Amino acid sequence: MRFIKLFVILAVSVVGLASCSVVSHNAYKPDAVQLNLSMDDLEKLGEVEISVEYRTYLGFIRAIDTINGIPYDGKVHRSVAVPSYLAGMVTAPLDRALYKVFEEYPDAEYLVISNATRQKEVLFLGGESVAKAKVKVYKFK
Repeated sequence: MRFIKLFVILAVSVVGLASCSVVSHNAYKPDAVQLNLSMDDLEKLGEVEISVEYRTYLGFIRAIDTINGIPYDGKVHRSVAVPSYLAGMVTAPLDRALYKVFEEYPDAEYLVISNATRQKEVLFLGGESVAKAKVKVYKFK
């Protein structure tokens, strides 16, 4: 009887320790998932230039003047969720102008920022900035 109790305690301990190692070390989770794409898999639809003109005050207050050459109206909010692969390339003011890409090319599936510039004129306690980017638009064949 003592042998059976010892065996049950040992089995429960081993299962408990093994379950903790799976959770803490992600033993059954793959390290990487890879999708190989080449330019042969994509069809170029065109190129779009997006722009935002804005003013900053005290370094953190932002007032947008125009988006894509159209005067900004705070009552109308038009935006697009930035795809995860563009998250580092499209910065805060330009993500508001990205809707123009999907208006001109509704079939767009893949975007590439080919050129992004920001011009800033420093003023007393603020500044005026113009951010522009050229976006190449593709779709999968």
